[in-house]
Order: sequence, then C-alpha cells, then structure tokens
Amino acid sequence: MRTGHKIERLNKTPIEIVDLLKEQAFLVSAEDLVNNNYYNKKRLIEAVHQILNAYQSAFEKVLKVDEFEKILYSKEKEIDNLKEDVGFYKNKYKEMTVQSTTINGREEHGLKENVLDIGKYYQ
Repeated sequence: MRTGHKIERLNKTPIEIVDLLKEQAFLVSAEDLVNNNYYNKKRLIEAVHQILNAYQSAFEKVLKVDEFEKILYSKEKEIDNLKEDVGFYKNKYKEMTVQSTTINGREEHGLKENVLDIGKYYQ
C-alpha cells in the first residue's frame, strides 16, 4: 500500500479514546481544527464527525461504568448485610452453646444434649 493511501486511511479512521490511563490521548484544539481545514469543508466535516463519534463512544463507556458502579455499591451493601448476619448467628450459636449446659436452656433451644460437655469427647 502506498504511503498516500495509508495517510488517507488514517485520516478517515475515527478517533478512539482507549486506555486513557496508559496513554494520553491528543485531541486537536477547535481553533486548529478549523484553521487547518478552513478551505476544505468536506475534511472539516469529517474531522468533526470523528470527534463526535469519539465523544459518543466515550459517553457510552461512561454510562456502562456508572451502571457497574451502582451494581458494585449494591453488592457491597449486600456483603455488609451478610457480614452482620454472620455476626448475629455466631452470637446466637455461642448463646445456645452456653445455654445447652442447663436443662431449661436445652429445652428452650430444642437441644438434646450439652454441647459443651467436654468429658464425653476427652477421656
């Protein structure tokens, strides 16, 4: 492919803003865009079209990121609630274990035997 065709193809390629954290995207200033294409209306329209496409693409990605952030926040809240549940049931288990040492405690919690009876496990 000749150099002229490569340049023409690159000029028609839409501007893509990819990996902004890895590479800094360079966007031409509005003044340079107009001044460099002042006498070529078709080229100016193409350049503006490329910028609008890049803007639309970036905007769509921002919307997706926003959606994922909302989902992540929801999941974090769900995890916090589950951690609270774990704490609650841990305390309930400890309470039942301690109360299993008495007859009334076993009856109250529906336990058949003393959970803390170490004697039956160690002789």
